[in-house]
Formats: sequence, structure tokens, C-alpha cells
Amino acid sequence: MTTGPISVTTSGGSVVSPRDFVVTSLHDFSLSANPVQVTAAAGSAVSWSVEVTGDGGMSALVSLAVSGLPDGFSGFFSPVAITSGQSSTLILTTCDCLLAGPAAITITGTTTMEGRTATRSASVLLELLPPARTAPATHFMALSGSEPI
Repeated sequence: MTTGPISVTTSGGSVVSPRDFVVTSLHDFSLSANPVQVTAAAGSAVSWSVEVTGDGGMSALVSLAVSGLPDGFSGFFSPVAITSGQSSTLILTTCDCLLAGPAAITITGTTTMEGRTATRSASVLLELLPPARTAPATHFMALSGSEPI
């Protein structure tokens, strides 16, 4: 939606509207991600399904991006741009680390419709399980083959 005053200028002079003029777009879209919350092991890969739903005959291509990734994480979309009724997969590789709490990740979709840029977002949470340990850090275990010695 765009708002603002309108000014009209003719050979007879100019006038500005006393109230804002509102232009409402015929097309819009929403972005969703599923699942909303994921628990994953440190050092693993996880994925989300991302979908664009348009209304009013929306057919513009929506470019996807991800933000809010903790240090050591990487992510990519396949495919990186979709339109209404299509889905993409966000694949995220986690670090082999500890996080202070769940990571809030934002997925953003941006397109140009009717001469304006439109951006929508969806938020997901990732809880990272601590890296696995096979023995306490202060103990060592020697193996001969697969048997402890």
C-alpha cells in the first residue's frame, strides 16, 4: 500500500490534496517455513520447506535469503527464487559448537510487483544439541582394535 498527498498541476495552477491518497496493490504474497522449530545435532545439516503463497493473481518471482545465522553456520536455498504455489528447501549446515540458546533465523522473500519492492519474512528457531563426547575431557581411553585396554 502506498499513501501520500496528490498534487495536480495544470496551466491554470496547482493544487495539493488535503488528505492522503491511498493506492492499494492488487497483488500480495506471504512466505511460510515449515517446520517452525527444529532441534539438530551439532555439526549436522537440517532443512526447512519454504513456500510462497500469492493472492490476486500474483505471479512475480520471489528471491529468497536467510539471515540471523550464528557464526560457523552456512545455508543455501534450492531453488533460490520461487513464485506463488512453489516451494524451496533451505538447507542449513550447523557448526560443531555450543549455542547459548535457540538461534532465531529469518527467511526473507523479496520481489518487485506493480513497480514496488515487496518483502515478506518468516521466522524459525533452531535448537542445537551439544557436540557428542565419547569420554569425559579429563579421561583417556586407549583402544586395541575395538576393545578398551
